[in-house]
Amino acid sequence: LTGAGLFARSLARLQGDDAGFDRSNMLLVNIVARLAGYKPAELPGFYQQVLERLGTIANVQSVTVATYSPFSGHMRTSSIKLPGFTPGTGEDPLVEDMLVGPRYAETLGITVMRGRDIEIRDTATGPRVALINQKFVEKYFKDQNPIGRTFTFDDETDQGESLEIIGVLADVKTQDTREPVIPAVYRPILQLPDESAYTVNIQIRTNGDPTAVGGPVRQMLNQIDDKLPVYGVTTMREQMGERLNQDRLIAQLVSFFGALALILACIGLYGVMAHGVMRRTNEIGIRMALGAKGGNIAWMVLRETLVLVLCGLALGIPAALLSARLIATQLFGLSPTDPVTLGAAAVVLTVVALLAGYIPARRASRVDPLTALRYE
Repeated sequence: LTGAGLFARSLARLQGDDAGFDRSNMLLVNIVARLAGYKPAELPGFYQQVLERLGTIANVQSVTVATYSPFSGHMRTSSIKLPGFTPGTGEDPLVEDMLVGPRYAETLGITVMRGRDIEIRDTATGPRVALINQKFVEKYFKDQNPIGRTFTFDDETDQGESLEIIGVLADVKTQDTREPVIPAVYRPILQLPDESAYTVNIQIRTNGDPTAVGGPVRQMLNQIDDKLPVYGVTTMREQMGERLNQDRLIAQLVSFFGALALILACIGLYGVMAHGVMRRTNEIGIRMALGAKGGNIAWMVLRETLVLVLCGLALGIPAALLSARLIATQLFGLSPTDPVTLGAAAVVLTVVALLAGYIPARRASRVDPLTALRYE
């Protein structure tokens, strides 16, 4: 029961955890421009057209694109060079590297801590810019204002060009809510006509049910280019829910076995107490003949049930505390010795056990003294 409670509460916390963005009313659509025959130099213009056309669909509030979406299972990291920062021995300044479209923070509901969001003007003809997250600031700028500072990527895509920091976003969990956030950089996808931008995820914020605009979005993309592959149409909530399938399955299995154990305990206590009442029928008759009331007899049986329950708790609580340590790494936001979960499990077991003992106790309280005195 304690294990079931821990997994269930851990799952609830995972589902309700603040990942740093607004998961409601979000539709996700994947497209692959490479398969439609586009060249890298044609991608910025193509994505601009996609954003403009999809933005005209009814009930669409805002649209952006990115090389991957949160909790999609995809991630890209790159190494950076920062003026004035010298990495330690064996330290590699890696950052999460994502290409994003205009209004990225606005569409996902990410708080802009400083500066501004990526805008439609951030194209190949403009100055090279980037957004960073708060973790980046903490690690590389020691909480100083990074707006206007520059850095470079240690790869061939940027060819050593400096990127100016124009904004700082709040930290966002994109992979696993259990994992700590790492420094992240968001580069304008319209500014980087590169093969890394061939596959993108269109992220659409709607005014209502996001599934209602799934059909119109497919039709609009087909009108833009009927050769464009469209797949993976889902909502942000569904995608995040799929990432928790393993946690959900574990919680369900452990809850099933916890309920089974509770039923067996209930049946066992009922059988033991019912057999005890039957064997003590003669004694009960004598007690009642000497003036014992039905309530006294019922309490006598229930008291013995309670003693059995307390003995079980005395053995079960330490065992549960020791066993729960084995699943500590699978929990989120909970200690394996969580007193609320342990207390709830103990209360549930006690209540069910007393209910199991109530029927024999009630039967004993209604024994006819004359019949009981003759009982062998």
